[in-house]
Amino acid sequence: MAKHDVSVSLLSVMRGPKPKAPGLRVVTVKTTEPSPITFVFEGSDKALDLELFEVPVDFYPLRIGDQLLAFPMVDKGVSQRWGLLQKINGGLVLGTYTGGKIIVPNFPKPIEGFKTPAHVTLIDGIQVGIVPYLEGTTIKYAITTKY
Repeated sequence: MAKHDVSVSLLSVMRGPKPKAPGLRVVTVKTTEPSPITFVFEGSDKALDLELFEVPVDFYPLRIGDQLLAFPMVDKGVSQRWGLLQKINGGLVLGTYTGGKIIVPNFPKPIEGFKTPAHVTLIDGIQVGIVPYLEGTTIKYAITTKY
């Protein structure tokens, strides 16, 4: 007996019954640091402030053009906030080590003050993979691999 793939049906349920109904949406990063971070919902031109979104730390650094899945969150104040669930594109963030900084494509400012494993020697021009972590309330970065 053939199995029926229900993934499209599940996505339809998560999306909501009507095009404007709250449900699963795709957002794209419009602006990023050092400017305020903003997102645009697919099919809209209106940029929304980061304050409307809950962003897991492992999604950072957010780069212009990154796409993410967002789902509405409702609290007792019935405010409309969105939780970011998954990065659609982006994956491992790669940057180029240059002069004590890491330059990441589509990220307007160099990353400085990152952690480096003790056994890793960095030379200008190499590619490095970075991951975010929290230090207090500040997002910092650590190098995981070099290429």
